[in-house]
Amino acid sequence: MNRTIELAHFAVGEGRNVLIIHGGPGRPFRQPISGLESLTGEFQFHYYDQRGCGKSTRPIDRFELANMYENMMELDRTLGLGTQIADIERIRQILGDDKLILIGYSWGGFLASLYAAEFPEHVEALILVAPAIL
Repeated sequence: MNRTIELAHFAVGEGRNVLIIHGGPGRPFRQPISGLESLTGEFQFHYYDQRGCGKSTRPIDRFELANMYENMMELDRTLGLGTQIADIERIRQILGDDKLILIGYSWGGFLASLYAAEFPEHVEALILVAPAIL
């Protein structure tokens, strides 16, 4: 199953891009983080719903096969950590930034850390707020 994935997004502020990665998994931001309001003159904060969350595409709504192993593999291919990290890289490319400033909250802190480990050359700053651990 190949579906186009569309990530819901909103941005607040003007200036240098900052990508906010929500927690959960499955708990996207419905409004900007109030503590960042004073920085919106210097930074544009980009919020997105991770794939399968909020208003973003849900690549799986049911499994077609009865084989549990095949279903787990499909789940990993469409919603797994690799795809989540690839989405962050895709967002970086769309924003046109060579290096990202990342803020990750809870599960989003875990994803931001994995992104930074995979693409250290594309991370300017990494801010983790109560990051999840696995």
